[in-house]
Amino acid sequence: MTTIRPFDLRRDLDGMVDLIEVAFAEDEARSGENFRAELQSMKRLLPLILFLKRTSPDFKHMMDGFVCEVQGKIVALVNLSAQGAKNRRWWIGNVATHPDYRGKGLARQLVTRAVEHAKALAAEACVLEVRSDNAPAYNLYRSLGFVHYDSITQLKLENLSEVQVLPFEGYRMRWMKIGEWPARYRLALRATPAEVQAFLPVNEVDFRVPPLCVCSILW
Repeated sequence: MTTIRPFDLRRDLDGMVDLIEVAFAEDEARSGENFRAELQSMKRLLPLILFLKRTSPDFKHMMDGFVCEVQGKIVALVNLSAQGAKNRRWWIGNVATHPDYRGKGLARQLVTRAVEHAKALAAEACVLEVRSDNAPAYNLYRSLGFVHYDSITQLKLENLSEVQVLPFEGYRMRWMKIGEWPARYRLALRATPAEVQAFLPVNEVDFRVPPLCVCSILW
């Protein structure tokens, strides 16, 4: 019996780890990452995450999602989280289907449910990433109304030799002052193409720096 139900972070974390490790085995081999180790680190933070989901509006919809179960085993999954202010932007991720259950339309059902869930909570845009050579997934998302608006290239360098980091001529590195977050905001406005802003507008609220936060900036 196949059942689709909402994702429960406390109940489904172990099943999510098992599924992602199998479903994204090729991606893991290509990137050299250890997905299980990364996801297991979330388990250590689970009490904090659950507390924030219950008590903070900003974290209420962190790791929402849906799972497909067959005889109590998770065979397909999608997660989504609200991004930015007022739940207007949502990030869809972990679209995973066990190899034994691919080609049955499970991913389509789950992503459709995820988009409907976000729309019901006032979403204006849903965003996801897909490898350019993953034609079945790419075509699925296009058929659901997603449009290709941006591309990211990831590079990996192995056998890294010792290097000495030299300063950029005419620039210096220093700590960013708390009141200088508007500079980062203005830079993001200038650097983000209009076609990207149409889907993911650069919002000032996302750049405001809490008083206890410091970070480095190239000036």
